[in-house]
Amino acid sequence: AKVFTKLGLHNVYHLVRICEGDEWKTAFNTPAGHYEYLLLPFGLTNAPAVFQALLNDVLRDMVNKFVFVYLDDILIIS
Repeated sequence: AKVFTKLGLHNVYHLVRICEGDEWKTAFNTPAGHYEYLLLPFGLTNAPAVFQALLNDVLRDMVNKFVFVYLDDILIIS
């Protein structure tokens, strides 16, 4: 390997849609009203595992060959 490329996807985490119908599981109330997340927030117990599984699925043909994924970091070896 001569070139290592690192991609940081820290902004992509918040673009993952919560499964339709499961939004109520993220609900919280404040004096200003009732809110439910539509996109994956930080802090949910399974959020990191869901994000990791999504990236592994998207990159499945390349993972552990020349692409390595750890949460929001991707290392590409060429």
